[in-house]
Amino acid sequence: MTITHRVLVAAVASLTTASPVVAQPTEWRAPRWTQRGIEAQSVPLEALVLQDVQGLFGGQSLWVSADRTAYVQLVGRRAGEPALWERRYKTTLTAEEWAEAERLIGAHHLLTVKMPNRPGVPDEAHPVITIVTRAGATTRIGKWANDKHPDFDPVYSFLIGLCRPRGTLIREGPIDWKWTPPGFDKV
Repeated sequence: MTITHRVLVAAVASLTTASPVVAQPTEWRAPRWTQRGIEAQSVPLEALVLQDVQGLFGGQSLWVSADRTAYVQLVGRRAGEPALWERRYKTTLTAEEWAEAERLIGAHHLLTVKMPNRPGVPDEAHPVITIVTRAGATTRIGKWANDKHPDFDPVYSFLIGLCRPRGTLIREGPIDWKWTPPGFDKV
């Protein structure tokens, strides 16, 4: 028996007597592609605000701070009331909802995207998203409702999905156009 043969026999013997090694599968996820290429990093946020209340028909607004405390404002017409009527809720976003907001803002480059500017159509809504990063940068980005934008629209749609009655109802009555949640007066 040659040395090479002995080494092979020893190797095979050790494989059959040793406990089997089972490779653990690693979690793999395909990269997400955006209009500008491969997925960007999530953006760590300090605050996030969606303002989408149109003066004639109403709408919704959302304010969220880094601790995931959120205020949802739902505005619409109420039978028999001449003014717009609001309902405000205080709630907490889940960790998954907050992480998805940070991911979407990074993936869609909302800190640097440029929106075309044009005059609005009468009664057209103009939603605005304000982003405050943990690094202290503030970005306000808005677009006219009739326009489509591949980066703004997915983030807007996600935030609109968070604007629903949830948590504690803290006010119901005629809209107070000057109201801002505590801690958001400079956002």
